[in-house]
Formats: sequence, C-alpha cells, structure tokens
Amino acid sequence: MPPSPPKPVADARPPLRAALDEARFFRDAATEGILFFCVEGAPPEACATRSGPGGVLVFHTSLRGRVLAVEPDLLVLAAGRHRVHVRHHLPPGVELAPLAGRRVALTLTQSYRGRGRATIDAVLADDEGHTFLWAHDGRHPDDAHGLSLRAMLEGGATRLAVRTDAGAVAVPCPGVASIALEGREHALVVVRGAADDVGFVLLRR
Repeated sequence: MPPSPPKPVADARPPLRAALDEARFFRDAATEGILFFCVEGAPPEACATRSGPGGVLVFHTSLRGRVLAVEPDLLVLAAGRHRVHVRHHLPPGVELAPLAGRRVALTLTQSYRGRGRATIDAVLADDEGHTFLWAHDGRHPDDAHGLSLRAMLEGGATRLAVRTDAGAVAVPCPGVASIALEGREHALVVVRGAADDVGFVLLRR
C-alpha cells in the first residue's frame, strides 16, 4: 500500500512582514519627516559602543525575542529574562501589528558624527535571519541590502534615485516605490531626501 502524501501543516504561519497602508501614507506623509528607534531595557550583553573613522561614535544593539505587545510607537519584546521596550516612530501607514506573538531579531545602530542628531539604522529580521524591515534616518547610507541610493533634483523637486540589480527607479520625496531585491518584491517608503540627508523604510512585501 503506497504511503499517504504528507498533510499540509495547518498552523503554518505566513512569512513575517510589516503592513503598509499606502493611502494613509500619502494622506499624512507631508507632516511626518522623521524616523526614530530606541531600545529600553536591553540586556547588557546585547549592547556595544565603538568609535569609527572620522570620530564617529556608534551605539549598537542586537537582540532576539518574542513580540509580546504591539502598541502605537512601541514594541514589547521578551528577550530571555528581559522585557525590552522598542520605541519607534515610523512613517504613517507602516504598521507592525502583524508581528504580535512572533519571534524577531532587531539590530539598531545609532551613529553620531559631531553635533546634530544621530544617523539611525534599524533592521528587523525573522527567525531565519531574513530582513523584512530596514528603517534609515540621517546621512545617506553606504550601499547595503542590495540598494544604492542617491538624491537628485528633477523639475525642481527632490527625488531619490534607487538602483538595484533589477534596475533603477526615481522615487518622489515623500513617495513609495515597488522594487525587486533578491527575487522578492519590496516597498521602499521614502519620507524625505536631500543631498546629505534621507529618511526611508524598506519593507518586504
């Protein structure tokens, strides 16, 4: 008697991702130009400080945990014995509610160069290490996550020129573009852009 075919796992969860309400973003984006992340209550071993070239001071936090609660501008993680609060300010329409109950990995880097606010990079990944959200605020980043970003002027308006292995696109500031990275569709949500300053969120769809 031939073996029965394997049954699908009924409780298999969909890929981890944040949600994007584009209508809300375009309605409210003009008044929301700053992105922000900070971590409270992280275990000491998750945090490190180092100096970089040109006098850059870098604060780095890396931890894994289960999302206990999702509130406006707040994620609560259980990281071992620690309850960690991840406070954030994301573009309107970017929602983290789908993360509730799931395990995530967070990497937060805050870089200070002279006076002024920090350049912030926050990366959220699933349990397999696949990035589903990258938020950046501050100086233009080095090419990373398969992206090359440059500010450009077009018709008197600033756009963000984005190049990937799949091609190039110019995104208004603010604006949203669909781009392909490593064979997956992503949304690039841009809140502002200038020659030396940019704010965006990259989301896996």
